[in-house]
Amino acid sequence: MESGRPVIAYKFRHWGFFEGPFKGHASTGEMVEFYGFGTLKVDEPLKAEDVEIYYDPAELFGGLLKGAPITETSQPTHQACPFSNY
Repeated sequence: MESGRPVIAYKFRHWGFFEGPFKGHASTGEMVEFYGFGTLKVDEPLKAEDVEIYYDPAELFGGLLKGAPITETSQPTHQACPFSNY
């Protein structure tokens, strides 16, 4: 009798502190966290073949959009590739 390859299921928690602007919202300094779960299919030598991750994006982005909207400043902002000066 031969069984199939192992499938590993796991739950995770990811967190960090909201310390910079995000999509026009100011940082709050609060901890932002979300939970999820995943499955990992492995081959015979137990190397990962397929990974599936499941989480609720609203849980993550809800914490990132808590900050007050950033208003436009009178100073122009310059955005460029940091490597283009070389």
